[in-house]
Amino acid sequence: MFNPAEAFQALPKERVWFVSDPHFFMAESYLDMFGRPFGSVAEMHAELLRRWNACVAEEDLVFVLGDVFMTRDASRFEMFNAFRGRKVLVMGNHDENPIEDYTSVFDFVSPTSLYLDFLLLSHAPVFNNGKSPIFNIYGHVHNDVNYRDYTASSFCVSVERIGYCPISLASIIEKVEALRSGRAAGLPC
Repeated sequence: MFNPAEAFQALPKERVWFVSDPHFFMAESYLDMFGRPFGSVAEMHAELLRRWNACVAEEDLVFVLGDVFMTRDASRFEMFNAFRGRKVLVMGNHDENPIEDYTSVFDFVSPTSLYLDFLLLSHAPVFNNGKSPIFNIYGHVHNDVNYRDYTASSFCVSVERIGYCPISLASIIEKVEALRSGRAAGLPC
């Protein structure tokens, strides 16, 4: 059985990726609601696949922090097999199918948050007063202006905030360390 904690420990930080909220098969009207720069859902699917596979290698590990599909038709999940990497799903509020439906395209599925070392991987943000040693990587908030892209103790990986492609743990660490030291850091994928 695939163990995401062992895979996480075995790979360099450049080969561990995070993403959230792709919302595959969403209604066309959601493109405007989420402010997504695509002319159609089909165009969004194609561009997310292109960007994902430009970053992620087949042997890499990708944590998808919820809200993968906006459909209950599990037969449509097969399209996700074209996305590279070993994939781990932390289920979100729109991942409403039984866990078994997701296991056809994910190597591991968690119905709740995951802890890996000092990382808390969750769909929605978890309050952290900054004194905890836990660092929260989350999604859910899309481009809500009430949340920062990242802080000294958290990082949002909603696709709208990370260039519509997964972001590596190495990049997250670089950006947070730059923030902590007062240096600016861009957010390329």
